[in-house]
Amino acid sequence: MRIVVQADPIESFVTRTDTSFALMLEAQGRGYEIWVCEPNDLFFVEEELRLSARKINVREADTDCFSVLTSSILRVNDFDVFLVRQDPPFDMKYLANTLLLDAIPHNVLVLNSPSSLRNVSEKLATLRLSKHVPPTFIGSNRDEIVKFASKYDEVVIKPLFLSGGRMIFRSKLADSNFHKYVDAVASSEHGLVIVQQFLPGVMHNDKRVVFLEGEPVAVLGRRPKEGEFRANIHAGGEAVRADLTSAEKIMCHDISRYLVEQGVFLAGVDLIDGYLTEINVTSPTLIREIKYTGGPDVAKMFWDRVERKSAMFGR
Repeated sequence: MRIVVQADPIESFVTRTDTSFALMLEAQGRGYEIWVCEPNDLFFVEEELRLSARKINVREADTDCFSVLTSSILRVNDFDVFLVRQDPPFDMKYLANTLLLDAIPHNVLVLNSPSSLRNVSEKLATLRLSKHVPPTFIGSNRDEIVKFASKYDEVVIKPLFLSGGRMIFRSKLADSNFHKYVDAVASSEHGLVIVQQFLPGVMHNDKRVVFLEGEPVAVLGRRPKEGEFRANIHAGGEAVRADLTSAEKIMCHDISRYLVEQGVFLAGVDLIDGYLTEINVTSPTLIREIKYTGGPDVAKMFWDRVERKSAMFGR
């Protein structure tokens, strides 16, 4: 099988925790041919999509983790699987790239699909499952933000389209920095502000649930470091073993139906204190941490399912 991974530069990968790298390692172990490219390497010319890509070998190492075997301009149709793995922000460049990816021939398996990347806006998508979402405000009206925040002892203020725990603030209306935090988020590219009731359970009940083809296949717990409220691993959170509660399993059933409806192959869903807070589809992470803490090998499960789907494509 020949695969191409469209991602941020592989030179920037933190290999010990990078999900894309874990997928490449597993693919190489199965004898797949691995190519990498970046979004700007994709172009349409003469009625077909082409890309500038590098064929690589990968190895488990913190540095010097890959070798380039060759570089070439190829037709996208020359590949069996096209993995879309670049990180947010989901901006106009990201959107334009998904529209270009729509031109990929149907016999090439694209994961996640361009339409699901567009339709499942990672924080806004939770509104389709609003009964599972904590009290939330999304907008830019300052008076309404103040009115919402006045109902709760503390709130979390965050932007729509960033990742990795960036620009997330914990505050209260009486805090002298409250309006500064709102202004900082509102001045970001998209302008809309998410304000949610702060959930104290984040200190001990923050979970990432990995879904494959709508099925929850693995769970990871996250704990904030001392003095921090963000449990995000990129913000210094600790990865720990975790299981779903009965109530969370019921919630995941509803999430599963939504993901299947949207055609999402791989998703990382965030649950905090029994509430749904985010559905990550652009570049879901943490499968390495799941394995390190004694959970299943999601990379193996991923490619097992890809092989079944590819057989349906006749590749």
